[in-house]
Amino acid sequence: MCIRNYFVFLCFIGLFCLLLMSQNVSTALILLGTALFMLFISDLDWRPFWATVGILVAVVIILVMTSGFHLQFLNRFATVHARVERFFNAPEDTKTYVENMTEMEVDNIRQDIQLEGAIATGGYLPVNGPGNSIYSNMPQSYSDCIFAIAVEEYGVIFGVILLSMYLVLFYRIFLIIQRVPNAFGAYLAGGLGFWVTLQALMHISVCAGVMPNTGQTLPMVSWGNASIIVTSICFGLILNISRSAKEKTTKSIETEEVEHE
Repeated sequence: MCIRNYFVFLCFIGLFCLLLMSQNVSTALILLGTALFMLFISDLDWRPFWATVGILVAVVIILVMTSGFHLQFLNRFATVHARVERFFNAPEDTKTYVENMTEMEVDNIRQDIQLEGAIATGGYLPVNGPGNSIYSNMPQSYSDCIFAIAVEEYGVIFGVILLSMYLVLFYRIFLIIQRVPNAFGAYLAGGLGFWVTLQALMHISVCAGVMPNTGQTLPMVSWGNASIIVTSICFGLILNISRSAKEKTTKSIETEEVEHE
């Protein structure tokens, strides 16, 4: 990839992510991360790539720390700033802290506390059993918190298996990338696979208390018609790319055998 095309690509993705950040910062960051991964697997020189990563990380950190410079179209960064601050600066007096909160902020901290409770309640094997969660009334339990509910109902081993399935999925997609003969198919399969895997890892990390709340769902598990449809389309495209690559590989092998004969 030449430098000119590289900067055109960055400008396009940057503009799209900036517009998306006005509504959903975490989704914009997933899109940005996917674009960077596609650049990573390309033939781009690593020096401009890592320089771009460093600049983008610095810009995101500044936007979070300044709450989007208090600009109206970046007002979602105020929510991100509050979540990050709450994650790294847990209050000692929770009762007084909650009393001074707004109703929306109370729901957010209640969700964080119940997430920890749901994970802690789940044993190695199923404890409460399917459909018997005692934390099913937490906000967005069917979407943003589904992994915590799954661990509570089915146990930690099930949670590890679920996490492993996403990692195996990404590994299989990486093998597909190596077999695809054209760059477009490799970038498309890699981008879609990385997007699904990154979203799943973000969701699991939030439920496990490793990172601040993002509001991301768990692909193919969380409730949501549009989410399932879009993810299914992604898997369909990846399978089609894999089948095409396999057919071309088979034809090339048959052609070589004929030539040798």
